[in-house]
Amino acid sequence: MVPEKRSTITKTPRNRTKKRRLASLWWLLLLVPIFAAVVYLFWWPGTLRVAPPVETPIVAVGHRVGQQAPDFTLPTLAGNPVSLSDYRGRVVLLDFWASWCIPCRLTMPVLEKLSRQYPEIVLLGVSLDRSRSDAVAYLDSQDESSLVAVYGSLSAASSVSQLYAVTGIPRTFLIDREGIVRFADHPANLTATAIEALL
Repeated sequence: MVPEKRSTITKTPRNRTKKRRLASLWWLLLLVPIFAAVVYLFWWPGTLRVAPPVETPIVAVGHRVGQQAPDFTLPTLAGNPVSLSDYRGRVVLLDFWASWCIPCRLTMPVLEKLSRQYPEIVLLGVSLDRSRSDAVAYLDSQDESSLVAVYGSLSAASSVSQLYAVTGIPRTFLIDREGIVRFADHPANLTATAIEALL
């Protein structure tokens, strides 16, 4: 019977050290590219660019649809100052009217009805009456009015009407929550659908 040959190679501490070094070398070879990629992505100038801030487009101020409604301040008939910008965040029906204007008298009830139908909107009326007392007398004759009437003086009210290029009354502007004009026409042409689209 032939005796079994035993391996003459024994695991010496020196061999174990070599294997550990090789394993460490492999790990190093794997980690170096990963580390380099991380440094490249997060540190190297210009590699990761921060997205530029989103710029809000500048909207022209004006009386036309799609433009920013011009701001103004006029006192109410009670003498309290009111600005259009006070109502930012709400839908505004801005109406230019006068008590002597027969078409205004005919269309005012329509606007009043819309403001009652949609209580979240503001009905703001710039009176172009010759005197404050004329505007007060007309509104006092109405059973119920949700109109926030502003006047000050004929000169002051006329200055606002010029901002909106009003050449004839009644003239109504529908202004959205951001202050953009969405309708500019005779109030008879304003529909409930146009208002609902902004609510």
